[in-house]
Amino acid sequence: MGTGNHFIEVCLDEQQRVWVMLHSGSRGVGNAIGNVFITLAQQDMQQHIANLPDRNLAYFQEGSRHYNDYIEAVEWAQDFARQNREVMMSRVLAALSRSVSKPFITQQEAVNCHHNYVQKRTSFW
Repeated sequence: MGTGNHFIEVCLDEQQRVWVMLHSGSRGVGNAIGNVFITLAQQDMQQHIANLPDRNLAYFQEGSRHYNDYIEAVEWAQDFARQNREVMMSRVLAALSRSVSKPFITQQEAVNCHHNYVQKRTSFW
């Protein structure tokens, strides 16, 4: 599955239904994107806030030099991760169907959550 806490788990619920849980992200691409933009944010903060209490608090102000590139890169990584999960789940279900002796029906019900994400919000403080 890759690095970190990525996994595939086959679960059985109280009604004896089988669930497949797949936890995965962008397969390292998102991490690489994040590292590039964290470094850029830390460099940019040196120009805006000279005494930032912790360099890990660095961020991009909306409209700043790298802000739009960061948003575009994160949205790309989120879409890439979603497509990876869809492919992986399809392959897991195909492998399960080949390995059991009697046919089963999938309900194709999925809860899809980003592994890591950013979201725009307006704050009034």
